[in-house]
Amino acid sequence: MSSIKARGSTSVSTSSVVDSVVDNPCWGNPQNCSLSHLLTLIQREEQILWESPDYILLNKPADLRMDGEYPSSVFKLLTFWYPPPSLQGLEEETLLEQLQTLHNHSQIGDNELRPCHQLDYATSGVLLMARSAPAATWASSCFEHRQVQKTYLAILHGHLTTSTLAHKNLPVIPQDKVHTFLQQQETAYRKRQKKTRKGTFQGYQPPNAFLQIYKGRYPRRRQQEATKKRKRNEKLSPEQWSQVDAALQLSTEHQAHLAQLSFQEIKKQPTLLQGLTRATDCYNSFLREILRPSNNDVDDQNNLPPLFRVKEEENTFYIYLSVAQVDNEFSMRIPVAHEWLATTATTADTPNNQLNFKVALTKCHIVQTTHLHGHPVTKVRLEPRTGRRHQLRVPLLEIKPMSAQTRK
Repeated sequence: MSSIKARGSTSVSTSSVVDSVVDNPCWGNPQNCSLSHLLTLIQREEQILWESPDYILLNKPADLRMDGEYPSSVFKLLTFWYPPPSLQGLEEETLLEQLQTLHNHSQIGDNELRPCHQLDYATSGVLLMARSAPAATWASSCFEHRQVQKTYLAILHGHLTTSTLAHKNLPVIPQDKVHTFLQQQETAYRKRQKKTRKGTFQGYQPPNAFLQIYKGRYPRRRQQEATKKRKRNEKLSPEQWSQVDAALQLSTEHQAHLAQLSFQEIKKQPTLLQGLTRATDCYNSFLREILRPSNNDVDDQNNLPPLFRVKEEENTFYIYLSVAQVDNEFSMRIPVAHEWLATTATTADTPNNQLNFKVALTKCHIVQTTHLHGHPVTKVRLEPRTGRRHQLRVPLLEIKPMSAQTRK
């Protein structure tokens, strides 16, 4: 079970409310973000919930990134506790110094520790780590095929009670309708997965990955353009590839030169890099249409109300909202119909019709209402029934107007 920390120094538990809701990254002091300082605040016996030859269950501290060029991270913490053969036998200080120069698993050839899923920087909770490649593959497959149930705890500003729900006259939906909806979503998901797994298609591509695709296709592209036939398992038609070539804005001679270079060499030539970036964006725009579910995959997205209850479930309601990711942005967008919400999830730069909205269904159970530093708060248990980026943060804004008291 994971818990969303309310941006404080103490994570949520089932028996108590967090001690602080003040933004408090890096455990209270930006200068104390180092791994050595983190190790003084936590105990291995408390953070390692369970381990076997194949897996480790880590109680991930809040305000800790998974990896990257940061003084401390999950990667550095677990590598310190479970050093690979190449780092074993080092003195503690020497190992800490070595880890400051290492930022991800790929930098250590014999380190087989791999995360099976992700938890956000601010989120504390259970993180499953694999101790071998086969174990990581098996666990990742379970997550991909929806065989893992996730539960989160969160602290909300304001009091949200059963009487609040009753006062808002939330519609009551039969349980079987919710099950039917989830089955429709699962069927649509399976169709998209099957569609995208044909051939070697791996989804949206960054410029360096697109370059390899372009190189593989370049020798045969003239023949395809002449015959107007699509190679088996080719995702784009010859006409679409013509548009990708046009996006390069390069002469035929320069296109041939591009196909002979490595990505590192292209990065040193601004004209070629800009052309490759434009072509990659064009290529990905076609892939976006391939991934977008057809209208026949699911019913109208309004087949469930934004907020509703299920008769058999006490102190519980559901949040149903469509969200879309905006390219190169951390924020998310919600449909125009919901843009009355005061939220950073909306953005004015990208039209709604250019985004791939996906429905998000979240079950919310009211656990406790209390006061924290004089402010009314509610502890809720959340169960995401669909997997979406910011699945919990964005939909929770939908219930803000329901709170009897909210903090400005």
